[in-house]
Amino acid sequence: MKMNAIERVTGPLTWFTALLMVALAAGCGGGGGGQDSNSGNPVATDLPRVSGTINANGATNVAVNTKVGATFSEGMDPSTINSATLFLMQGATAVPGTVSYSGVSAVFAPASSLAPRTVYTATVKGGAGGVKDPAGNAMASDFVWAWTTGAFADRTAPTISGTINGNGAVNVPVNTKVGATFSEGMDPSTINAATFFLLQGAAVVPGAVSYAGVSAVFSPSGNLAPGTVYTVTVKGGVGGVKDLAGNAMVRDIQWAWTTGTSSDTVAPTVSGTINANGAVNVAVNTKVGATFSEGMDAATLTAKTFFLLQGSTLVPGTVSYSHVSAVFTPLNSLAPGALHTVTIKGGAGGVKDLAGNAMAADLVLTWTTGASSDAGPPTVVGTTVPDGAVNVPINAKLGATFSEGMDPLTITNVNCTVTETLSGAPALAVTVSFSGVSLEFVLDTFGPTPQYLLLPNTSYTVTLKGGIGGVEDLAGNAMASDHVWTFTTGPPPIQ
Repeated sequence: MKMNAIERVTGPLTWFTALLMVALAAGCGGGGGGQDSNSGNPVATDLPRVSGTINANGATNVAVNTKVGATFSEGMDPSTINSATLFLMQGATAVPGTVSYSGVSAVFAPASSLAPRTVYTATVKGGAGGVKDPAGNAMASDFVWAWTTGAFADRTAPTISGTINGNGAVNVPVNTKVGATFSEGMDPSTINAATFFLLQGAAVVPGAVSYAGVSAVFSPSGNLAPGTVYTVTVKGGVGGVKDLAGNAMVRDIQWAWTTGTSSDTVAPTVSGTINANGAVNVAVNTKVGATFSEGMDAATLTAKTFFLLQGSTLVPGTVSYSHVSAVFTPLNSLAPGALHTVTIKGGAGGVKDLAGNAMAADLVLTWTTGASSDAGPPTVVGTTVPDGAVNVPINAKLGATFSEGMDPLTITNVNCTVTETLSGAPALAVTVSFSGVSLEFVLDTFGPTPQYLLLPNTSYTVTLKGGIGGVEDLAGNAMASDHVWTFTTGPPPIQ
């Protein structure tokens, strides 16, 4: 059975329902009374966890020049991150390489390219001899994942697929943080104050840079000046940011916006989930998705703040975040016919927006798996501009709707493109906004902002990539083939 598309969870809830959800959370452990699915030991809320990996468990066609990444739910003791606690195996043979650690991310760099079409297994050690946080707490057990290489190296340069705040934005809260989402996992050692910074005129704004998953965040040391233009720079080229295959972003990316006069004090909410509360026959290979009311601080979305329980047992998995969507990916298929509880933590230790506002309270919902997997590919069920349309306004919204909830990490400006049909040159839209089942190409040229998304009297081709490396649903099914449509714009509007 197909997974449900984004379902609203913010509709009217009775007090009885709210109390019932609290009771369910308490009965299922609420994240503090679960058990580790490998060891069977109780999982204390203060134990660190692996929140993200590169590459994903079960991935195929992994580039032979890949590095191996693990992101933790909190900062770790660097002295415990080494080749004895993070390593890669080809069968029973250890792969030689080096280990580095930065922020909340550890990276294993193989000494040479990996063998093609080969299964590799990565391990982060838990327990007494494993990785520990600065307080000396060890992970409850080993975290193990495996993937298979393809035949080729990754030579594709990373891009920025989204920003917070947008280029040309006005009335930006003075307590904002600055966010950038990349088209793929990046080498965290290259995301720092020299490659991602904020300027007020020619003055560098003091602050700190963090990186998790595919998102980088610059946190100013204090509130910004009101009514002031700020410019963000992410460095490309030699000395710039790089992906985990060592490819640098082609060029510097800059965007600018203007602050307003006030702070953002509004708490974020969850505006939609996959699957819906009370759903049944959920596919056993489902991922768990949540859409927020605004951009979030990716560093607060971890395996401690967004997790899944089967009964009182913690389901191992990873958390990713892109645009306004977070996804929890179970490490393995879920048990069939079983009740599962999703928790997204609110309050002081919970998820926060980019102004530091925490979600007011925990969001807890339950659903029950069915007996089978979702093996059906997603499709495009609608586009805002029809195929073959003519005289399309140059300020038309350009987007598409999918048949089901999609993995937001696969909806990037690498997989979703707009080009001029005759020349093949990219259109002005360089970022892609995605929420639930809908994507929209967003006008953001990282420079002087043009008035319109499209040029007049021009033919355009939109491509949403399918197949290997293309857009995927939340069960990991890729669209069967590319979805392509063309249209032609009309004359410029009369001024």
